[in-house]
Amino acid sequence: MTCAGLLSERHGVEWLLLTDERAARGLSSMWPSGLAAIGLKVNEVLVRKALPGGIGRQFWVHWQLPSVLRRWRPDLLMTTGGIFTSHTPCPQCAWMTVPAPALTTSNARNHLRGANALFTFSEKEKWRLIEKDPDKVPGAKERIFVIRPAADPSFQPLAPAEREKEKSDHANGMEYFLAVISGASPEELIGLLKAFSLFKKRQRSHLQLILTGADATGRLSSTGRIDSYVYRSSVHAIDDPSGGLLPRLMAAAYAYVSPFGRDTAGADLLNAWATGTPVIAAMDGPSQELGPDAILPMDPREPASLAAQLMRVFTNEEERSALVRKAAARLRSYDRDRTAGCLWEGILRAKG
Repeated sequence: MTCAGLLSERHGVEWLLLTDERAARGLSSMWPSGLAAIGLKVNEVLVRKALPGGIGRQFWVHWQLPSVLRRWRPDLLMTTGGIFTSHTPCPQCAWMTVPAPALTTSNARNHLRGANALFTFSEKEKWRLIEKDPDKVPGAKERIFVIRPAADPSFQPLAPAEREKEKSDHANGMEYFLAVISGASPEELIGLLKAFSLFKKRQRSHLQLILTGADATGRLSSTGRIDSYVYRSSVHAIDDPSGGLLPRLMAAAYAYVSPFGRDTAGADLLNAWATGTPVIAAMDGPSQELGPDAILPMDPREPASLAAQLMRVFTNEEERSALVRKAAARLRSYDRDRTAGCLWEGILRAKG
């Protein structure tokens, strides 16, 4: 949505959104004021019922989507979630939000052969996608655009008094590590809690751990460990923080922890950098392309690896400050103008 908003702001692009009932429930909380707030010009939001399973997906892709295209006659179709349809009256570009290894060979080939432009979040994902087609479709490389994220303008440093207020409100007045756990599995959360335990045992500090994101409390409970967790009084869950709260939590954190290896855009890392908060991140995540020298890397499969980096950022103030300086320098390479420019280049390529 943010990327679509950038195109509306920079180039006056107007959007027709097509979604199913499940996604529409989340979208309704943003419509219309929330979408306008990110600069998105939306003419219409169409909601259609999606049938379950593979048959439902085929019905959506090959009947419902073409039906909307025939009626509304847009200048361009932009899809997400690995969707591709060969029955379009207009050019088509696709966000490859599904990791390439999860795509079937036939689906990847369809995208590489039929889409006029493809968008990925990383060079690694771009080459994974190309390698999914053993026939090496001519020109595929030139039609794949790597879209780098940009920090959200709402993420800014806080004054010392404001930092103290956030710590008082959410972490018993103590310094804290922050992690966003939306989408994390129980096993991943257990690993995070083990790492925090190792840190607390070694350091014996009053540092807290704040876990936030969609249903953070429920996800934490799903581990089955929190009631017997020795340091449970130092762990705080905040469900679905408001748009204004997450930037403040990030800015007041002693460090931001992104411990789950993900093929994501990495906007959360840039947001942390923008607040002046040092970052500890999975070594196989987006940090390796965005700026490996500006984070402390950890192995998402080894709780001891994260614990060691928690200890490192806590005990070495000089290195912590160096990370913040390097992050500020890296951040200058990622801004909204560059993101919008790359998106627009892809669209122009798609339209020919």
